[in-house]
Amino acid sequence: MPDCYVGIDIGTTNTKAVAILSSGDTDGTLSRRTPLRARSGVLFFDIRALEHIVDGFLSKYRSRGRIRGVGSTSVGESVGPVRNGAAVSDPLVWYENATARTEASVWPQIRHDAQSPRGGITSD
Repeated sequence: MPDCYVGIDIGTTNTKAVAILSSGDTDGTLSRRTPLRARSGVLFFDIRALEHIVDGFLSKYRSRGRIRGVGSTSVGESVGPVRNGAAVSDPLVWYENATARTEASVWPQIRHDAQSPRGGITSD
């Protein structure tokens, strides 16, 4: 069984994975729709469903060989709060406007500390 390295990308629309063999060849790509959940009219990424998808990707590649490493990327503007190693809440999707009022009140106080341009929805 060949060794491989797995890359996983959690995107707004799809969650994808690719396995790269030690030889440098790919051992197939996998893709599933990124699961979202609406609560009170606000859209969130569904962390538990995402975990199930990622576990499935890893199981599939594990059945073909030994995974030597895993790298991942995700939607950068969405943050999942964590406490004691577990998600406390599903993260808002990056384009959700539910926090616009809070952002408008806080941004003037922190604008001078911002290190780089912001992404996602802004009130500017």
